[in-house]
Amino acid sequence: FRFKHHYILHALDSELLCQLLQAISERRSVTLTIKSLRNGRDYVRTVCPLKLYVGTQSGRQYLLGYHYRARQMAFFRLDAIQTVQTGSVEEEYDRYLGNQERFDRHLWGVSTGSGYHLDHVEMTIRFDQGEEFIVQRLEREKRHGSVVRIDEHTARFSADVYDAVEMLPWIRTFIGRIVALNCSNPHVVETFYQDLAQMSAMYGGNGNGVQ
Repeated sequence: FRFKHHYILHALDSELLCQLLQAISERRSVTLTIKSLRNGRDYVRTVCPLKLYVGTQSGRQYLLGYHYRARQMAFFRLDAIQTVQTGSVEEEYDRYLGNQERFDRHLWGVSTGSGYHLDHVEMTIRFDQGEEFIVQRLEREKRHGSVVRIDEHTARFSADVYDAVEMLPWIRTFIGRIVALNCSNPHVVETFYQDLAQMSAMYGGNGNGVQ
């Protein structure tokens, strides 16, 4: 086998992963015993498991399920789950799966921000002759949203996501080509330009930078 992203440190969660995949395959509910990563306390959640996500940056694994008591979609980190108890077959599984598919259309990572509100993001980039690969990158790497060619050297990416802050690491990979960056959440744009200012200062922008 060949892996693009292979995180062997999560092998300890394999038994839990197998149980969750089996529950998803059989369309059964599960009761999870979870240890809080903040205070160390155990708590129990009963959910309808729908999909598993793996972060390409950290390799961290998450379960997305419908949390019955809260009546909403929720993520659970696999390394916080202590036990998985399989329950009965979920008769409404197709309905929950449809909700998951609609929910997924606006996910960039696993954060839903505050109150499941959508952030609208627009990034305009410019590229030179012979740099069509930049547009191809936008098309290939975007998880959601659309890419529109403005002219032969300019393109605009736009998307509506639950938490645009999660997009910043990806957006930064286009530094030097970004003509304009706009977001309905001003914190995203402020953070982007603050990071640029800090890098400029660190690498010689104010006379005290690293040489």
